[in-house]
Amino acid sequence: MILKILLNDMERTADRSVNVVVDVVVTVHEVNALHGTGIIVQRMFPEDREIISIRSDDGYGGVQSFGRWQLCIKHDAAETAEERVQRAIAQLGEPMTVRRILCIPYGDDDLLTAIALHELYGAPLCLFVMDDRNLLEMGITTAILQRALAIARLRLTISLEMRNLYGLKFGLPFYVMPPIACDSLVPSEIPVPSPEQTPEVGIMIGNVWSQRAMERLALLTQASQVPLHWYGSSKSKAVPGRLEHPESHGITEFGFLPTEQEVAEKLRHYYFAVVPSGTLDLEDDRAELSLLSLPSRIPFIMSVSHTPILVLGSPNTAAAHFVTSLGIGLSCPYEPGPYRQTVQYLQQSEVQQSMRRKASQVTASFLGASSGEWLWQSLTLGKPVDDRYEKLFADPRLGIDSSLKYLLGSMAEMKKAHVLVPQLQERIAAMKTSKFWQLRAQWFRFKRLFGLGEDE
Repeated sequence: MILKILLNDMERTADRSVNVVVDVVVTVHEVNALHGTGIIVQRMFPEDREIISIRSDDGYGGVQSFGRWQLCIKHDAAETAEERVQRAIAQLGEPMTVRRILCIPYGDDDLLTAIALHELYGAPLCLFVMDDRNLLEMGITTAILQRALAIARLRLTISLEMRNLYGLKFGLPFYVMPPIACDSLVPSEIPVPSPEQTPEVGIMIGNVWSQRAMERLALLTQASQVPLHWYGSSKSKAVPGRLEHPESHGITEFGFLPTEQEVAEKLRHYYFAVVPSGTLDLEDDRAELSLLSLPSRIPFIMSVSHTPILVLGSPNTAAAHFVTSLGIGLSCPYEPGPYRQTVQYLQQSEVQQSMRRKASQVTASFLGASSGEWLWQSLTLGKPVDDRYEKLFADPRLGIDSSLKYLLGSMAEMKKAHVLVPQLQERIAAMKTSKFWQLRAQWFRFKRLFGLGEDE
């Protein structure tokens, strides 16, 4: 008995002396099925037994369904990023060796964690930009992003537009890796719409990330009298796109379906799927998403149902470029006339067959079974291990033309102005209530009363 206890103690000691080799995935929020980034990560790494998932914020009530270990790390001036990260990993209770790092940055904390991991363990870093937080949206400090990009062995973006513009700004090579879908949901044959389904009724899935896009969509469905079935929620507080009484606008809300399998089956019944995007004008409240981000639902719809996709908004959004360049859908403005015409066009049998066939042909490049391993192998090489994604997004231009560069600069300045103008107005209002301002006003009235000169 004593010998058995001693042997067990020796085994436990030996186990503790061997470092656990782990990969680390850094995101802003919990990795779960409630948002696009979480879904993408889970599809890329279905085997997550040796992964530490690190987030910088609890945006979904701590609901986490990924990684053998989970940490929430926020940085402050009390300790360095390296000290904070080292202390957090030590609290996991096992000696660990970090093999590889994937960071999907949304804020400075995510980048600081990734940089600290690289400095502490010397592990190669892949930086995967899915949301713009530096070009048009001011959410990541340029100096911190530059530091992370400089040490990253592999730099990925979710869209061609983002690849081009980040490469232009930072002078470094970026590569495209689009959102991927689940292999098991791909149909064995090209689906056809259900005979019971009314052809002019569209389907929309998931969240709407722009309040302005939601408002435009509601006005469009009401004015065009083209009904829409929405498998999502107008009551979600996690996203800005909300709508009171959607049914009064011709939108029937069914809520979120519990499984992706059910979503896939539902999509196959419809003639077209609607994806609201931005207008890329002064009223676009999420221009950075409209221009640069590719919604994960688009490759999902394409792969699991082959249903034609109708992107609403500007034809120059990343979403519109994607569906039109692959021939799997169309783009249409938020205008009743063009919307009705486009819906009628999509109902034609030959259009349905053509778009569904093209979706079936490109689906193999958007499946998740090997995407995680593709990323890790590419990280080892420092460049894509093959051209499965790059060949899909072959850009006929050699770069970004000067007009687009000027447009982006102007939009960035306008966003800064939208932030600064209210601040200046508050300062002016405060000044006008100060004693100095009141005395100044009285002095000018005194001058006018006695004819001592004009106001300055």
